[in-house]
Amino acid sequence: MEGKIAVLFPGQGCLKNSMYEDFFSKSDKFSSLVKKASEISGVDIESALRELDEFELGKTDICQPMLAGTGMAIFELVKDKGIAPDYYAGYSLGEYTALGASGVMSFEDVIKLTKFRGKIMSEVCKNTDSKMAAVIYRKKLDKLMEIIEKIQRDSFLVPANYNCAGQMTVSGSKEAIDKLASMCKAEKIMVVPLTTEGGFHSELFREASKNLKDEISKYTISDDILDQKNIYANYSGTLYKDEADSLDEVVDILSIQVYSPVQFEKIINDMIDKGVKNFIEIGADVLTGFVKKTDKTLNAISIKSVEDLDNLV
Repeated sequence: MEGKIAVLFPGQGCLKNSMYEDFFSKSDKFSSLVKKASEISGVDIESALRELDEFELGKTDICQPMLAGTGMAIFELVKDKGIAPDYYAGYSLGEYTALGASGVMSFEDVIKLTKFRGKIMSEVCKNTDSKMAAVIYRKKLDKLMEIIEKIQRDSFLVPANYNCAGQMTVSGSKEAIDKLASMCKAEKIMVVPLTTEGGFHSELFREASKNLKDEISKYTISDDILDQKNIYANYSGTLYKDEADSLDEVVDILSIQVYSPVQFEKIINDMIDKGVKNFIEIGADVLTGFVKKTDKTLNAISIKSVEDLDNLV
């Protein structure tokens, strides 16, 4: 594989029934690591993937340790292929998977921490009437922001994730999302409601971030590896080593992330500016879609099966 390589780890919402079946049947290493994640989290990941539907798999308190565990397991198989990433990035929950895959945090700690994160986020969702939607605005960003600002006058609605050029995700009350869909339709801006439990990456989670910060501070974070490897922070869209001067600041970055917009468009563009030509998404094909929408000439690969892994060169 010629050129610099980035590995990408997706966020929740990408898990589907019967996902990773061939990894379970053909890779002892994958099965062993996922079993370990199941024991740590208390979630039978293999059974859940076989028995639960997409809605159940999207529940925050169970899907976060599942996604982190399967993501780190697949990445180990990618490393066995001789792939040595130059850059690491995750989307929302995927940022934690990236920290585990890069060695900044241990496998066990990432599973424990993502289980805690999923639990407190789920509790917020149960007490708020909120949802998310993807917005495909293409070249109509100014018009979209004008609509959002109008809705904000009497409803809760905010940009939550900046995905790529022409696409973002918003969080808001159900009433605000419905109003957004109606107003955008007249402008030929597409609004797609998402099945998330609540309005993630918004002020609704600011209070929960305090509990998350206390929990993160209990775990070991390798500042040496953070300095050595290129790992992106979601909330700023920049590298940790350029953003954080101390472990306390790393903890702050991770806790702030839960109520701050994900700057994924900025991350992709920064990687491109740094010469990345190859993007490998671990376990899904969502983030590679953002990459291809940014630049169709880039090599964007999704690893969702053993066949995908075998074709990785």
